[in-house]
Amino acid sequence: MRYWDSIMVNSPINFIFTIIFWIVALTLINKVINIFLKKHDIILDKPKKRIKKIVFITIVVVVIGFQFKAMSDVLTALLASGGLIAIIVGLACQEAASNIIAGAMIYLTHPYIVGDQIYLKEKDIRGIVVDITFRQTVIQTFNNTSLIIPNTIMNTSIIENVSRINETNASFLYVSISYDDDIDKAKKIIQDLVIKHPAFVNVFDDDNDDLDRSVPVLVTNFLDSGIELRTTVYTKDSGSGFVACSDLRKEIKKAFDTNGITIPYPTYNIKK
Repeated sequence: MRYWDSIMVNSPINFIFTIIFWIVALTLINKVINIFLKKHDIILDKPKKRIKKIVFITIVVVVIGFQFKAMSDVLTALLASGGLIAIIVGLACQEAASNIIAGAMIYLTHPYIVGDQIYLKEKDIRGIVVDITFRQTVIQTFNNTSLIIPNTIMNTSIIENVSRINETNASFLYVSISYDDDIDKAKKIIQDLVIKHPAFVNVFDDDNDDLDRSVPVLVTNFLDSGIELRTTVYTKDSGSGFVACSDLRKEIKKAFDTNGITIPYPTYNIKK
C-alpha cells in the first residue's frame, strides 16, 4: 500500500470506482447525444464523429491521469494554460487541415476546374466537376448523382482529365466489310460521312481535300468473317465523340447498303 500511496492520489477502490463512473457517464452521454441527433434527423459527417470520439477518449485519459500524482500536476498546468485544449483541437482537426492543404494545392496547380470531365482510375469514378472547395470536390456522375470526395483523396489519386486532351477527343470507329468488297470504296464512304458530321473537328488543318490525313482509315485486322477497318473521329470532347460515332454507324450502314458493301457476320453450315 505504501507504494500505491506514493504514486496514486486515491485508494485502489476509489480509483476503480472513479474510472467506472466516468466510463458509464460518458457512455450514457454518448447515447443521449445519439438519441437527440436521431430525433432531429441530424447526421454527423466523418470529421464531426472523429471530434466527438477524440473528446470522449481525451476525457477518459485525463480522468485516469489525474489519479496519478506525477500526472496530476502536469495535467493541471496544461488545463490552466489551455495546452490540453489545443492538443484536442489539433488532433480533431488533423483531417480537416489535411483536406484544406490539399484543396489549396488543387487551387494552385489546377489539375481540373469546374466543368471538366474527369476519371479517377483507382476509384473507377467518372463525372463532371461541379464544385471545388478547400475541403472537398463535388463530382456529378453520369447517373446524375453527386459524389463528395475529400481533397486529400483527389490530391493523391491518378486523375484523367478528359476535357484537356489536346482540346479534342479522339474516338476509334471500327467497321468490318466482307473480303469480296472494294476496300477503297468503303474507305471513301467512311471518310465522306465523317467529314460531313457536324461534330467532327479537323485537328490538322482547314483543308479537307486530304482525307487520308484528316480522316485516316486503316485496315487493322483480318477477321474470320471479314476485313476490319478503323477510322479516328476527332470531336471537341468525349461526349460529342460518343454521339458522333453512334450517328456514323447508322449512316455508314445505310451508305454500305446503297453501294452494295456488306457488313459481314459469322455464319455456320450445320450438316445433318
